[in-house]
Amino acid sequence: MGESITEVTLAKWLKKEGDFINMDEPICEFESDKATLDLPAEASGQLQIIAKAGSDLKIGEVIARINKDVSAPVTAEAPIEAKASTQTSPTVPITAKDVSASPAAAKILREASIAPADISGTGKEGRITKEDAVKASEKTLSSISNHCCICTLGTNRSFQQS
Repeated sequence: MGESITEVTLAKWLKKEGDFINMDEPICEFESDKATLDLPAEASGQLQIIAKAGSDLKIGEVIARINKDVSAPVTAEAPIEAKASTQTSPTVPITAKDVSASPAAAKILREASIAPADISGTGKEGRITKEDAVKASEKTLSSISNHCCICTLGTNRSFQQS
């Protein structure tokens, strides 16, 4: 992305949820006021879509995950079989009945599929702050480093454990 571009629209997904994708294969299309761009896959694996088509996104937002534990299908008709992995988290809805979180923290936790009850807030009366949510999401990212590639707009990278 060019330095002057700060926000784009995810025009459409070129691949479907659960599809096996190969490294450098275009997975989605973005539109800005200046250009239309394809986003290539950073790794080979099974696609887990996070951002919806039509969404306005800021540079650096997570749009998808690629599960690298999934093998390429043998034939076009063969189903994709994923290895059992405890690192994949289900989407967790955040509600007011859960732990109190600031709006920014709630968004970060929702995008990282982290339940607010799973972290301790450092804000007033135990409220979860944006900083608490960022720390929790970074911890989650480090725990999935060997199993997943995180696709972020403008900064695709594969996390590797040291």
